[in-house]
Amino acid sequence: MEKDEDKKPLAEGSDINQFLLMNTLGLSILVEVLNNARSHAQRIHKKFIKNENYSEKRACFVFVQGTGLNILIDRYGLGYDADEIRTNFFYLTGLREYIKDE
Repeated sequence: MEKDEDKKPLAEGSDINQFLLMNTLGLSILVEVLNNARSHAQRIHKKFIKNENYSEKRACFVFVQGTGLNILIDRYGLGYDADEIRTNFFYLTGLREYIKDE
């Protein structure tokens, strides 16, 4: 039987509330980035043309395309695979030419 002192804490070295706050914050940022990047992807396909916040949406698209997504996931300790998110994002938005074959 396992003793209480043998159990590893959920968020080692930090308070559980701080861990949950960081996780929620990270997920919120990830969702917002993907929504803005999707808007830019639709603009690429000419399905949706709207000029407001164009530079912000393009920056989010580049963020997903580059290493920014990896940094976000690592920084907030999210248990996601950045390459899988990136591949699915480009597949679902119809931008299959952006998918890197490895």
